[in-house]
Amino acid sequence: MKLLHILEHVPDVEAGARNSTEQPRQGHREPREGRCYSDAPPFEEIAKRPGFTESGITTFLLDPHGKMPNMDLSRTEAADIAAYISRQR
Repeated sequence: MKLLHILEHVPDVEAGARNSTEQPRQGHREPREGRCYSDAPPFEEIAKRPGFTESGITTFLLDPHGKMPNMDLSRTEAADIAAYISRQR
């Protein structure tokens, strides 16, 4: 019997923090950052929403819609950003 070893990406919260702020005009803000010229909710608000999951946000980031621009993220980058958002609770 063969055993398959599947390596899963362990999200990197620090990389997620960097990626979330490096995206041009990303629109979200952390409460301590002050003004934001967008109606995008702060990450803390997203993390506290009922039903929030890192996998759900990862999927959303990979297939943006509405006012959100396509950031052309890899699955790893999206998972890192989702982990960062999750830590904002």
